[in-house]
Amino acid sequence: MAHDVTGSVPVCVLKNREKFADRLNPGYELTSVVLFSSTSPTPGFLMDASTNGKKCWLTANNISLGDLERTEFEFNSDF
Repeated sequence: MAHDVTGSVPVCVLKNREKFADRLNPGYELTSVVLFSSTSPTPGFLMDASTNGKKCWLTANNISLGDLERTEFEFNSDF
């Protein structure tokens, strides 16, 4: 997890850092589970920057969440 806040950090990331401060140890590691309502706040929280969750989250095969969703949509739209 990033220790320093970047210039592109959204206000919601700062609010989440404050909200979940009690779940971070001095090494900025989470000490318990934190659930977010969508994909982008999570990497933003971890990286202290503006992020796109559909690009940041990768499968074990290195496929982004966005690509996975597009592939699933294209597959399902063929039927």
